[in-house]
Formats: sequence, structure tokens, C-alpha cells
Amino acid sequence: MKNILFINNALSGTGGARVILNLAKSLRNRGHKVALLLDRVDNIHYKIDDGIEIYVRDKFKIKKVNPSTINKNDSQAFFTNQSNSVFFNFIKLYAKKLKSFFYFLKAPCEMYAFKKFINTKKFDAIVNNNVYVNVDRIYFESKLSNNYYVNFH
Repeated sequence: MKNILFINNALSGTGGARVILNLAKSLRNRGHKVALLLDRVDNIHYKIDDGIEIYVRDKFKIKKVNPSTINKNDSQAFFTNQSNSVFFNFIKLYAKKLKSFFYFLKAPCEMYAFKKFINTKKFDAIVNNNVYVNVDRIYFESKLSNNYYVNFH
């Protein structure tokens, strides 16, 4: 029985998240232990099978999440419904730059949390499906484990 971790940004959007969940369910049905590590849980659009563990990156740690207790967050609707004024676009751009700067500062703490997480759980395989975001994090996380794979779909 293998212990497998899938890493993804979220469980929403196109079919990639659904494919991961179907694969996780199939592996679990074959007797393997399966877990998902997500960047966010505010937009899960698919049913998660019982027996699949869900973890989320939360500030400087990784915590286990019960899928039935996840609340939907409508903060995205606020930004998509605003006018495309020059001022609002400037604020969005400034906020993105500020967020990137803070991510740069918190990256070492996130790496420590990830290393502690994988050492505690002893995963046999770590599969990252997050190829379009956080390439820098993928690079550094892959150096922390000899069984880290990136799914280029």
C-alpha cells in the first residue's frame, strides 16, 4: 500500500481537478492511502470521496481540512463586478505587487512547513499538478523529496 500526495491549486475550474479526484478515488479503491494538498479550499466544485484526506496551506503551516465544513467565499465576485476604471486597475496592480513581495518574504516559512509535513506523513510519491502557478515553489519543494513528480498535462 502506497501513500500518495497530489498537489493542486484548487478543486475547481476545468477538468484537471476532476481527473485528480477520479485518480485519487481509483487509487484509494485499490488500497492506497491518498491525500490532496491545496492552496485554497474556498472554491471546491467537486464531491470528494470519503477516505481522501484534504490538506490546505494556511499561512506558515499545512493543516487538515474536513471537506464538509468548507464555506464558499464570494470575495472574487466583488473584484469581477467592479468597473474597469483606471483607478481600480491601478489598485489591483498595486495589490498584486504587494502580494508578490509578501510571498517572497514568507517563502522560507512555507518551505519549512512543507518539509515538516512530508517528513511527518512519509509519502511514497508526491505528484504536483500545479504547473502554471508557483513554479519557484515547485522547484524548491522538489528538492526536499526524492519522490516528487510534476504532471505536465
